[in-house]
Amino acid sequence: MEVYKPQLSLAEFIEGNELNNQIYGVLMDLQDGLNVQYKLKKDIVYMFNKIYEMCHIISTTKYPEQQAPQLWDKIRRENLSYESSIIFSAVYVILTIRNQTGLGHCLRRIRTKIDPSYFAAFEPILNNSLAYSDNKTLPADFSFLKSEGDKIPDLNERELFYQEYKSRYKQAQNQGNVLKQIEEEINLIEHTKALSTQEEPEIIQPATDTKGVSGKIKTVVVMELLKQFNKGKAHNDLTAICRLVAFLSGQSEKSLYNDAQKGIVLNAYHDDEIKQANEIMRALTINISIEKGKDY
Repeated sequence: MEVYKPQLSLAEFIEGNELNNQIYGVLMDLQDGLNVQYKLKKDIVYMFNKIYEMCHIISTTKYPEQQAPQLWDKIRRENLSYESSIIFSAVYVILTIRNQTGLGHCLRRIRTKIDPSYFAAFEPILNNSLAYSDNKTLPADFSFLKSEGDKIPDLNERELFYQEYKSRYKQAQNQGNVLKQIEEEINLIEHTKALSTQEEPEIIQPATDTKGVSGKIKTVVVMELLKQFNKGKAHNDLTAICRLVAFLSGQSEKSLYNDAQKGIVLNAYHDDEIKQANEIMRALTINISIEKGKDY
C-alpha cells in the first residue's frame, strides 16, 4: 500500500479545493473556540495531514471497518481526545462526500467515537454538500441513459446529451475541486460550440403559430406551470422543457431553446398575449401570472 505523503504548506490543501477551504474555515473557528469547550491549539497544516493520512488509509484498505478501532487508537495516542474528534469529524465528512463505495461500515464505526459537540461544527459542510450534490440525480447505470439517448433522433443532439452527462459524472467525482469542475464545464461548452458549427442549416419555423401566439409566451407559461410542481428550470434540463413546448405547439425545438437559453424577457409587444394568458389561468384558478420586464 502506498504510504501517505505529508504536505508542507496550507496552500497545497486549500488552493483550488472548495471542500478543504470550508474545512479550513471550521478549523479556524475551532482555534477561536467558537461553540466548543476546548480551543484547537494544533497547527492547521498538521491537522490537515492527519485528516488526509486517515482518509488515505481508509480508502486504500480492504474492509477498513476492521481497522477503524486501531486507527482511532493511533490518532488518540498522538493527540488529545477532542483533537481526535476534530480529525475524524473531517475524515467522516470528506469520505462521505466522496461517496466511495465500501466505506459505510467503517464510517459508522468512526462516527460513534466522535464527540458530538465537535462533529456539529462540521455538519453544515456535510449537509450542504449532500443537498447540492449531483450524485442524487445521476443514474446508477448506463441502461437508463441509453434508453433516453436512443429517443433523440438528431445525432449531434444525442452526442451533446451524452457529453453533458459525462461532464456531470466527472464533476460529481471532483466535488470540492472547483478547478476540475470548471475545466469540465469549459470542455462541455467548447464541445457544444464545435458541434453547432457543424450542423446543417435548419429551416426555422416561424416564432408564432397560425393563431399568432408567440413561442416565448408559450415557453414562459409552460415554465411557470412546471415551477408549480417543482419541475421547472431548477429541477429539469432546459432542453427537455423546450421539447415539451415544441411537442405541444408544433414549433421548432431549437428556436424555442435558443430564445430560452438567452433568457426570455417579455415586452410591450407581448401585452395582448400576456393579458390573454393571464385571463385563461385565472379562469382555471391557477395561482400564477406572467408579466413583461421579468427575466424568465
